[in-house]
Amino acid sequence: VLPLTSSCSRCFPHIVNLACKAVLAAITNLDLAREPSNEHEHRSFLDAVDRDPIATLHAFVRSVHSSPLQRQSFAQLTKQFFGHEIQPIHDVDTRWSSTFLMIDRAIFLQKAIVKMTEGFPELQKYALSVDDWNALITASEVLEIPHAFQQVLSAEKTPSLGKALLAFAALERQLTTLKKTRHTAASIIDAGLCKLAEYQERIKDVPAYLMAMGKIMCGNYMYQGLIPSSAGPRREIALV
Repeated sequence: VLPLTSSCSRCFPHIVNLACKAVLAAITNLDLAREPSNEHEHRSFLDAVDRDPIATLHAFVRSVHSSPLQRQSFAQLTKQFFGHEIQPIHDVDTRWSSTFLMIDRAIFLQKAIVKMTEGFPELQKYALSVDDWNALITASEVLEIPHAFQQVLSAEKTPSLGKALLAFAALERQLTTLKKTRHTAASIIDAGLCKLAEYQERIKDVPAYLMAMGKIMCGNYMYQGLIPSSAGPRREIALV
């Protein structure tokens, strides 16, 4: 009789999302992505923006989104800098990769954000230093890797169960490689790797994953005879 855990097939994109949250928890307050339920909580949120650049950026985006005047002024600035109106992205706790998308958009809009914080006295408390922007760039580089895996696997029309363990290994390799070049981000990358390792330990003995992988391998062997050996590396990629 198989143990109960052997019948549990976990959603890989969801596990990657948990790894993203583990990374974010190492560098920011995840509760800041939740809408304040009352005025007291709103004030507490404002008091928290000096904790880290992601929290500060989140506060800036929330302020711009909630003020028609600021939103219009920001749109005019982006039109001046980029030729068309662009708004910052507001991250939401229940939306996958929303923090990465917020940071990525903010980096692109850096000139407009700096100008905006200089032009509005009430936004000056959200001004980001050069070190803050560098930290956001590093965070973006870390979060971009799991985001890419989420996008590819969650967008597939065919089941991806057989690719889950392979994707785990590939994701770990990408994060480990980044850790070698981004030494300052080693601790936050390790947070994501630890979360991935935790779930990998849970699913490695689930028969469904191995059976799905076996089916893919059998299909590759059947397909192998259709690809000429002269194809070289392209042949190897086609058989993965």
